[in-house]
Amino acid sequence: MRSFPGDRAGFFKLGQGWSEYRLGPKGTPQVAVLSPLPFNLVMRDLSLVLGNIPGINHAMYPDNITIWSRSNSEAQTKEMLQTALEITEECFQDTGRKLSPGESVLFLYRSNRWGGAG
Repeated sequence: MRSFPGDRAGFFKLGQGWSEYRLGPKGTPQVAVLSPLPFNLVMRDLSLVLGNIPGINHAMYPDNITIWSRSNSEAQTKEMLQTALEITEECFQDTGRKLSPGESVLFLYRSNRWGGAG
């Protein structure tokens, strides 16, 4: 723990409440075991909302969200994913987090009628 950089600052939102903004010599860098905890606490509400969108699935990792949909229609898939993206941006507005366009990717996968990639 001594090798962690000092002078860390931060706060988080849980539900409708905000923690105090604090400066301190300790923190949890992204490689630390506890670093996913604040992300998971803050993103809990987003997970609940995404879980209620028909046709949308998601998985959350430390500082990363994967959203996917399965549909036979490419247009329908894009529409569902766009809805999920807009909801994610809305949820992020109050948390101080932002989506990273440079790290966001739309990947369409189609299987052929024999079950393999097409």
